[in-house]
Amino acid sequence: MAAETLTRVPPMPKTTPAQHFARIFALFTSGSTPGERATAERKLDAWLKRHGKTRADIQSILVQAAADDAASNPPPPPSDPRDAQPHPYEDPQFTPAGLVLGVTAKYLTMTRHVATIYSLWIVFTHVYPQFRIAPRLALVSELPDSGKSVAVSVAKRLVLRPNPESLGTAAAIADFVDGGPCTIGLDELDLIPPEVRRALQLLWRHLSRSDADDPDVRS
Repeated sequence: MAAETLTRVPPMPKTTPAQHFARIFALFTSGSTPGERATAERKLDAWLKRHGKTRADIQSILVQAAADDAASNPPPPPSDPRDAQPHPYEDPQFTPAGLVLGVTAKYLTMTRHVATIYSLWIVFTHVYPQFRIAPRLALVSELPDSGKSVAVSVAKRLVLRPNPESLGTAAAIADFVDGGPCTIGLDELDLIPPEVRRALQLLWRHLSRSDADDPDVRS
């Protein structure tokens, strides 16, 4: 024999006389049809007679109905105590560059001055359209496998609209730049053929000259 589970439905809150009158009054004043309003008027007069009231008492009854509505509503949940606390990043000790430095330090090992330049450049990519010039950042090292590619990868997760590929053709980069303010990050430039390097250099010079006349500069 299958077991049955009975769910107890909580009882509906009782309506006070004033609340009941307010509903009748709403139909009397805003009913959708003349018949509905006429029926509500008869019920309204009957309610007033039954409770020893007149139409002069309607305003006070509606005020009481509003008070009953407020009393029947559950109290609002307590506010989160954290709402009254200041946001931690509103502290002046936090700066955009400091936040970026804190993030990148988890993945990269750099000397302090290099890390500072690297972090400031990442932040600058988000505001560079406000300036007439934009510096470029070159990552170099004396030995291979020093983390330059990782540094480019980390930066691309923080800069303004980075190009998706690590090394694209000049035509692909030009198309990407035409999409609006962005940041171009290229890796392993020492491995590209001379003709590709030459095309990229020409593109870079073209963008530099365009930047001088166009406020929509690229980083």
